[in-house]
Amino acid sequence: RKAELHQEAAEQEELLQQAAEASERHRAAAAQLSEELRQAQKPPDAAAIAAAVEDATGPLRYQLQSLLSEVATLQRRFATEAASSEEASRESEHVRLASAEAAAAEETLALEGEVREARAHVVAAEFAEESATRAAQQRTDMLRRRCAQSHAELAAAQQDKRRMEAEYESVAKQEQLSFRALEQAEQRLQDAEENQTSELQAIRARREEAERRHSSGLRELRSESRAATAEERSLLQQSISSIANVGEDADASVLRHASPEGDTAPERTTAP
Repeated sequence: RKAELHQEAAEQEELLQQAAEASERHRAAAAQLSEELRQAQKPPDAAAIAAAVEDATGPLRYQLQSLLSEVATLQRRFATEAASSEEASRESEHVRLASAEAAAAEETLALEGEVREARAHVVAAEFAEESATRAAQQRTDMLRRRCAQSHAELAAAQQDKRRMEAEYESVAKQEQLSFRALEQAEQRLQDAEENQTSELQAIRARREEAERRHSSGLRELRSESRAATAEERSLLQQSISSIANVGEDADASVLRHASPEGDTAPERTTAP
């Protein structure tokens, strides 16, 4: 309703503007005629053209007066119409304003109710949004904690992985070193076995040689021992024979010395 009132007031102002523009146009025309009349009234020769000026300015003066009369009439009509239009507009505006105020009051009450309802909805929405925000924040905090825990677990897993890789590399290096040491030990063992085999063969050869020498020495010793034994036996037999002979001689001598009384000496057996 207020918009309609403003539109009507704008239309009235436009009509007044058009009337003012028409009045200005009439005034400009009157001023132009007055200027022409003034220019026409300037006598280059007061005596010569006085009559011509009078004849020329008569119709112009009449026309100017007529125009001025029309302008005055238009101004009066404009003032009357403007006053009546303003009064009618004021009365209509007053009525319309009262009606608009009543409608505005009703609309204000309705709007206040809508505002209160909207505020209630806004409060509920804010509460719901706050609850949702708080829940989302809690969810975000929980996810952040889980993410931090996951990052920590991932870092620990990566550290364990690096440690296991380092241990694996160390074990691989140690295994490689052990394998090399085993190869070297096997090579040394093979060399030692070969050396031992060579030494055993040499020892066997030396032992066989020693056995041959020992056997030869034993045979020589046996031969020498047999010869020495035979020689000793021969010497022993010779000694025994010599001893027996000496005994017999001694016995005979004893017998000779003991037999002066004619006793017969007992018979003695000589050992061979």
